[in-house]
Amino acid sequence: AKEVTINEMIKTIDWLYGEGEESTYDEYIKRWKAFMLVIEPTKKRYLFYTEVEDRFKMFADACT
Repeated sequence: AKEVTINEMIKTIDWLYGEGEESTYDEYIKRWKAFMLVIEPTKKRYLFYTEVEDRFKMFADACT
């Protein structure tokens, strides 16, 4: 999953600074949506692992 995400990021960045500079808005949105399908699971995992400790602490504080 990590390699797929990194490869998609590289592909998207290359497109943005290459063909994407002269692309239409519709093409940009299409590529953005495709990119988000790949990156969203990684983003969710990151948020989970960065916030999970705080959530457990909040829960423990609420129970006491």
